[in-house]
Amino acid sequence: QHTQKKSSIMKIQAFPSVLLALLSCNVAAASSDAPKAGEVKTSKIEVDSKKSDAEEARWLVGEGTWGTASFIGNLPSALKAGPDADEGTPETAILSYGVTGEGLLFFYLMGDDHDDSNVALTISEAALPPTKNFAKAACGKHGRLDPEDPRCAKITLTGSLKACPASKDDYDSNCRAGWDALLDKHPTMASWPEGHHFVVHELRLEDIWMIATFGGGSIIDPEDFQAATPKLHPFAGFGHGHHEHHTEEVEDDEDEDEDSHVLHLRKIYVPDNSKKVERSRWVVAHSLWCTISTVSTRLNGLAWGNIRSIVDGSSLADSTGLPVFYLPTPDPTNIDVEANPKVAITMSEAALAERLSVQDQLICDGRDPEDPLCARVVLYGTAVPITDDNKLKIIEGYFGQRHPFAPWLSKGGAHTGGNYYTIELDSVSILDYYGGATLVDVDDYLNWSSLDDRKMLRG
Repeated sequence: QHTQKKSSIMKIQAFPSVLLALLSCNVAAASSDAPKAGEVKTSKIEVDSKKSDAEEARWLVGEGTWGTASFIGNLPSALKAGPDADEGTPETAILSYGVTGEGLLFFYLMGDDHDDSNVALTISEAALPPTKNFAKAACGKHGRLDPEDPRCAKITLTGSLKACPASKDDYDSNCRAGWDALLDKHPTMASWPEGHHFVVHELRLEDIWMIATFGGGSIIDPEDFQAATPKLHPFAGFGHGHHEHHTEEVEDDEDEDEDSHVLHLRKIYVPDNSKKVERSRWVVAHSLWCTISTVSTRLNGLAWGNIRSIVDGSSLADSTGLPVFYLPTPDPTNIDVEANPKVAITMSEAALAERLSVQDQLICDGRDPEDPLCARVVLYGTAVPITDDNKLKIIEGYFGQRHPFAPWLSKGGAHTGGNYYTIELDSVSILDYYGGATLVDVDDYLNWSSLDDRKMLRG
């Protein structure tokens, strides 16, 4: 023990000289590495951060299967979740995608006339398994993050479309790899009707934005994205990385009784596709997060999408059809809305616990997210801030009930400042059956309240 103490004292006494030597080396190195006039140096921290961001982005895109595509008037009506919007207003579609080992993204779209069309694809980690997260507005392996939490990764990839040949016999290596990547995630695409003229399209990336931790989003170079190896990074305090399930071992909640859970799903009321108004209100009331599409100021007027948590009442019974969302002041969506308040709010049944298959807990009763029978609703209109104190108090209560992992949403919002918003409707559309989207009358939508004469998908 005495020897150990003596050794420790010697180390402590030696430390100042060692530190001085290290500092001298660092000064010399800094002097030799100092940028010359007109030269820009990138620090190792910046390089490591860019590498980690690209790896994280590849992981998220690789794990996901679908997202919301935002665009301005340049996709066919068969793909849109709604009819043509006013000029300059963003439109949306729910699209399934595939990604190759080289980081190339592909869609399977009707028609081959979309070349050079600009599309922004928004993907949320909240859409990933485990699907038991869906019921509690949760994200992550252990379901301890809200979809709006910065550590619940979200990414928007913007680029232009390039069609592959109509005949798969004429594919080059990229198109063949794209088709294989699509089938890997979406095997049912192989049996989609030939008469609908589906064509593989590549999304040629031009811009990537991602937020996966505190401190704001990052811009990722598409070349860095495609060169990166997919990797999920641990969250460590307020630094890079985000995933709470890597910081400590958290025991899962006790599993629910399987028979009880199956019985619960069988009793859930889901309006069928003959009840467009009711189905639209049902989807909106049950949705806990959405994609908000805006006209991007950063991208000079291109459409862009971002993930936000929402509430429409505490349940369907007291819903209004007008979801509420919160925008922090520095958020890109808030910046866009301040410049142009026109928005499209897109919600998909692929994110709803109420549409999980009874036995296997698969999204949309086991259907592909792009399948029209996996309903999606889009609200088009103007984002309007909520300023009435009484209304805000009620809204904060709804967030407290439905977003237990986002306490800031029930307590006035983020530390950065911001506003609660709802939407002043221009139009409502639903795609829940074959043949394209249906425009729902706004007055009928807002005034709906009756639950009589139910026609259910199941129940």
